[in-house]
Amino acid sequence: MKKSLYLSALAAVFLFLGCQEQKSVESQPTPAEAQKVAAIGEAAAGKLKQTLVAELTAAMQSGGTGAAIEVCSNKALQLTESIVDSSENVLAVKRTTFKYRNPQNAPDEWDAQALQVYEAAAQKGEALPPSYIQKIQREGETTFRYYQPLLTAGLCLNCHGDPNMLTQEVSAQLAALYPDDKATGYKEGDFRGLIRVSVALEE
Repeated sequence: MKKSLYLSALAAVFLFLGCQEQKSVESQPTPAEAQKVAAIGEAAAGKLKQTLVAELTAAMQSGGTGAAIEVCSNKALQLTESIVDSSENVLAVKRTTFKYRNPQNAPDEWDAQALQVYEAAAQKGEALPPSYIQKIQREGETTFRYYQPLLTAGLCLNCHGDPNMLTQEVSAQLAALYPDDKATGYKEGDFRGLIRVSVALEE
């Protein structure tokens, strides 16, 4: 009797640990799934780009680079999250990169996998994939991630370019807001990161 109770308790412990350590599994989306996810992701990513460019351009025109940095610091994450309301299928939107400025944009394991695909292509001088899709299954639920590359535009160089070429005011502002900043040293056209749109498709 005691042995039976012991084995039952041991099995329960292993079951609990197994549930605790359950990891996400990635598989390939079907062509139909990929088409749907791409349409949703492209629309959300496009809206985010337009919104951010409009905000940054207006800030530059009214207050220069310092005002644009304030937009990135105070409004960029809020603007990114607002895109979620653009579609009932969009679960989350994020900008991510290995050389992040805001720690909230740091990649998770799946973001890192997608970034490595683009980094490898960029280092070889190959054309970047226009998009990249992951299908992730966890605990019986299936979600998708749509990624679209972000390239460094000329406007971005005012605060993401060669650190030796930044003005003293900009350098001081960045140091105050982002003491662990990794997001400088870019040239126009460089691959800078990804927009990630997390998507759930209706059953």
